[in-house]
Amino acid sequence: MRNEVAELETKMNAYRSGRDVIYIVRFEIKQSTMTLDIMEHMKNDMNAVQIEIPVTKEFYNKVYVGQDISNTTKMGSLMMDGDFSTLHVKVINKRVE
Repeated sequence: MRNEVAELETKMNAYRSGRDVIYIVRFEIKQSTMTLDIMEHMKNDMNAVQIEIPVTKEFYNKVYVGQDISNTTKMGSLMMDGDFSTLHVKVINKRVE
């Protein structure tokens, strides 16, 4: 609820000042490997990357925090190394400026 109030205040301030509202989504990009090797899981966690991207209002309203928007199998890792890895793009935060 507090997040929604802050978002509404931001939109109202933007409207009053005459500037456009910017919708921003923060993503985490992380590899996940099917293995019992704890070191591989630690490596995947350390190599995770977070990025923020301005998006359209429609996309902003369509995604939710915690949503995994991409769960792609890495075929090169499977064919070359024999390990089953996936690349996840997860929504970890949303905000309006």
